[in-house]
Amino acid sequence: MSQFLITILTGTLGLIIFFVYYTGADGMFSGYLYYSLIAMIVTLDTLLLMLYFNISLLFTLREKLLKKRLKKFRKFFLVFSYYKYKELCYVITLSFFRYMVFSLQYFIILRMFSVPIPFLGSLVITSVIFFVITIVPTVALTELGIRDSAALYFFGIYFSGSGVMNEILSINVLLASTLLWIINLGIPAIIGTIFVSRLKFFRKSEFPETSH
Repeated sequence: MSQFLITILTGTLGLIIFFVYYTGADGMFSGYLYYSLIAMIVTLDTLLLMLYFNISLLFTLREKLLKKRLKKFRKFFLVFSYYKYKELCYVITLSFFRYMVFSLQYFIILRMFSVPIPFLGSLVITSVIFFVITIVPTVALTELGIRDSAALYFFGIYFSGSGVMNEILSINVLLASTLLWIINLGIPAIIGTIFVSRLKFFRKSEFPETSH
């Protein structure tokens, strides 16, 4: 939940910056529309932060509103009441640094594949891509396709003004996005498979089978 919150906060901020400064739509985002958009996003982000730092309310709401409903899930809701403010701050800080590690990885890999983008521009586009991946329902196998499509779309908009987005640059963006996926998901999944294959998920029956 903490990682999801960081992705939403940075993604919504990135969307404002992206559409205003990189799409050439700064004329549309002016006056009341611009400030209304900012107010809406700030309100949403504030509510999410309040919910996160008062996560124990989920258990309280469940007890008062649902009562006997979802009774079998009571112990799962109860977990939320165990966390203290200091612990929540610690976790969200770790999530932020984890997010920055991924963003820095993406920037380094992009530069490795000769994608001419400054660090701040990379941060903005990366935040939007991660945001899209988060809000679009996917499974592990299809996430790579969504990630690549989002990367091509937003980098294409970013470079469209300069006219440098060509076939070679598109391929390099795809390679960078794929390599990031392999490093953070592909390789860990392969390593995890080795350990998972040794686990026994189902215990053998303690009762001998009877013959009929």
